[in-house]
Amino acid sequence: ATTSCRPNWRDGLKDYQPGANLNILFQLAEATSDSETNQEKVHWHYLDNNTWKPLRTGFEVLQDGTFNLTTTGIIKYALPENITLENTVMPPALHWIKAAVAKNSKSVSEIISLYTQAISATFIKGDKNDTSRLNTPLEPESISKLLVADPAIKTVSQPFESYGGRLPEMEGSYYVRVSELLRHKGRAIQKWDYERLVLEKFPQIFKAKCINHSFHTDAHKYKNDIPVAPGYIILALIPDLIKMNAGNSYEPKVPVSVLEKVKDYFKKINSPFVRLEAANPRYEQVDFCITVRLNKEMDKNFYKEKLKTDLREFLAPWAVGKYEKLSFGQPVYRSDIIGFMEQTGYVDFVRGLGMTHEKDRADLAYNPYAVAKVVPVSPRSILIAGTVDVLIDEDACEQWCQITKDKVDCAGPEPVSAYCTEKNDNVIMV
Repeated sequence: ATTSCRPNWRDGLKDYQPGANLNILFQLAEATSDSETNQEKVHWHYLDNNTWKPLRTGFEVLQDGTFNLTTTGIIKYALPENITLENTVMPPALHWIKAAVAKNSKSVSEIISLYTQAISATFIKGDKNDTSRLNTPLEPESISKLLVADPAIKTVSQPFESYGGRLPEMEGSYYVRVSELLRHKGRAIQKWDYERLVLEKFPQIFKAKCINHSFHTDAHKYKNDIPVAPGYIILALIPDLIKMNAGNSYEPKVPVSVLEKVKDYFKKINSPFVRLEAANPRYEQVDFCITVRLNKEMDKNFYKEKLKTDLREFLAPWAVGKYEKLSFGQPVYRSDIIGFMEQTGYVDFVRGLGMTHEKDRADLAYNPYAVAKVVPVSPRSILIAGTVDVLIDEDACEQWCQITKDKVDCAGPEPVSAYCTEKNDNVIMV
């Protein structure tokens, strides 16, 4: 049994023998941990006669493979023998353990599932093993038995796919790596060095951008990082969506555990006077207010929602598999949005388009319809669609101007200039 109430998480163990070691696999949604906030230490407890008592790291908590519940891994416990079965503060007939953080509960990842009696299996290179498949994860339940049977083990299960595989180095990759090594010599000095070194060391990273003289700030509190900070470096990273589950497909993020490993790696090869912060991109939202006329016989409700979805995918093509278009600092042009909508096949023409960056939402004097382009605020920012409001314009008569002797009735789109004017009691079309 598992209960969760942030910042506490509790797990009830059934059929556990006190004093025995226990291995629990925590399958986590790794990208759900907030990389912008300070990381917090997870404190473990066990329930003894209705009293929560601490489990000490290195003693009762032998090994934490989850790095404070930020990545999928196995935690090994040596629970004390005085853990009690009958308690009144929690459901009886279970042995209870608890995880807690003092603050910043979003710094830990969300839990998908738990499995006891867990171990990790590592691929061993050999003549009978095919190394060409290492780039593709092993599907769940591919492993169902031991190579050498053990009567003490009843069943073997592989609930999730494998991870961390990497193809043997090919000849072309070898020459690229050696050429880069001859330039940076294994030391991080220039921006180019940081970017190439992190991509080589961490294959799960798709793209890196080194921003020098910049101090990292919390994206939830500040609109921009501090751009003038000598001695500070921000290394913005984008995950490889093929090799890593990055959570929200529109806002892919590198797990906190990987960011920490990147920082530890560069501590060994860069200057001791450099303060480096590995960070995820800032995803800045752009709101749209759109008025369009659909082609004839198009369902308004359906294509209204479809236009919203298509626009989000247009601004975030990596969400539908076009990973190469995921990059930093790209502005959004008004002309590109209009051109995209006119090529959808169901939009006849665009009557109005307003764009608002999230930082301008509270500005009452801001005119979204006069914006030619929206530019990201910080060098590590990526623009995505925020709120998209679509108004379907009503069908007008086939002829824009119905002319009578005394009046002109224009029921069509708003003209750029006056299509119908009156002069000397006559109607002149210009």
